[in-house]
Amino acid sequence: MERLEEISDENLFWLYYEELETIDRGSSITSLIPKPVMRRLIAPGVVAYGKGLDETSGLVLSPRGRETLDSYKAEI
Repeated sequence: MERLEEISDENLFWLYYEELETIDRGSSITSLIPKPVMRRLIAPGVVAYGKGLDETSGLVLSPRGRETLDSYKAEI
């Protein structure tokens, strides 16, 4: 069952890949990704609470999310 959740998280990452790239460049996550999806991205650690580029607190791409994003860029 755990493997299915991992595959689901990976598919979710691919589905919102462009939005996550935009968030990595400093855009607000709340205007790009719906709340239920945000919660699904928090669970595996793709996004986390922290300070963004503009120094405001909120959800930002985590180091793990940035690493995953970079690895997908290399595959594309």
